[in-house]
Amino acid sequence: MTPDLGHAGEAGPVGPVGVYRNRKTGLPYLALGRAEDQTNATAGRRLVLYVGVSPAPGGQLFARDEAEFLDKFEPAAAPGAL
Repeated sequence: MTPDLGHAGEAGPVGPVGVYRNRKTGLPYLALGRAEDQTNATAGRRLVLYVGVSPAPGGQLFARDEAEFLDKFEPAAAPGAL
């Protein structure tokens, strides 16, 4: 059974999954899901894992605090449009 990951801009069971656009640069990124910070000082903090998709996908994986991610990025497409 495939888990329901939700749509861009919608928090699914693994966090905000989908294509987002950086509000400052306009570049698209793919949010892969949520991770939990295991650093002693910030254990339990929710992070969003994401990767750049344009202009040339480099495969570099990024992690950002979930609240900060949702502040700096916006859904690139309406739910169901991808």
